[in-house]
Amino acid sequence: MRNAAGYFLPGQCIPLGFQTRLLMRAISPIVLLLAIPLCTIVFFYCRHGRGRGTRGRWLSDALSFAAPFDLFVSFVLCPTVSKGIFDTWDCSEYELDGATGEVRTFLNADLQIVCSGNDHPEEYDKIKNIANFFLLIWPIGMPLMYMLVLFPSREALRQGRRTRMVKATAFLHKEYKPTFFWWEVVTLSQRLVLTGWVLLIPIENDAWRICLGLLTTIGYLSLIQFVQPYTRNGFNTLAIAAQFSLVCMFLGGTFIKLFSGDGGDDSSEDSVFTIVCIMVAFNFSLLILYATLAAHQFSTSSVLPSVRLVATGQVLSIYLSIYLSIYLSIYLS
Repeated sequence: MRNAAGYFLPGQCIPLGFQTRLLMRAISPIVLLLAIPLCTIVFFYCRHGRGRGTRGRWLSDALSFAAPFDLFVSFVLCPTVSKGIFDTWDCSEYELDGATGEVRTFLNADLQIVCSGNDHPEEYDKIKNIANFFLLIWPIGMPLMYMLVLFPSREALRQGRRTRMVKATAFLHKEYKPTFFWWEVVTLSQRLVLTGWVLLIPIENDAWRICLGLLTTIGYLSLIQFVQPYTRNGFNTLAIAAQFSLVCMFLGGTFIKLFSGDGGDDSSEDSVFTIVCIMVAFNFSLLILYATLAAHQFSTSSVLPSVRLVATGQVLSIYLSIYLSIYLSIYLS
């Protein structure tokens, strides 16, 4: 129980250390993803042995039943597990000697581990080698896997056919237009860039982390405004508003970084506090504005069915629509 509880504590507080916790965070989800199809196969095999279910196809039925759960669980866990892997490069810089300007960086998740500034970083190099291996599985491998399972279903999605693979991957594409069935992978990639890939930039060049995050958010905002991949206009509006708020957050981080480099006097601290207050107020106002617009749109939307002309597609007036609806209901009865 001590080790299990220590998994959720900072590495410097437990004897296991960051390397063990990194292995646990990266391997335990893989064990779970393997256990789901194995348990499903055992269940279907027992049913097959008792004469229940489809004989001769129990293995394919078991895999078809387990595949959607496996994909969904991996999709949910991918950002969290990837963030735990990227924590390997999340270091903080400390000044050792003000006269010489000597600095040393330490791992935030375990301050006993030195990232740079010492002559023998063997322990940290070993941790980075482990993290580099799991980068290929989670932040790189999982988005590629989602594309590989979505790509063969592209024609079925465009034609509106409900194949077995389309149903298994419905959580990835059901909210998007058939042309943009792959958009969830783009969204996931942006999350991985903002929460993980930026950490690969050394802490000495932390300003470039903010720059990369800002460019990523602005690029995605421009892209989603132009494409509007969701089937519902309300989702497109919500995505644009959330992305615009994210861009504002990175702009605020840029200004905070700018004022924080002025020497750390009282005026710079006041400026940073002012920027934080402006960011909070702006994002809160944006949230209220969107909620008000959404409520207005919902209250003014007509609950009655509209009637369109076949030739022009123009919506008739509300009174004419009601009249035709009543007339058709009486005529058909």
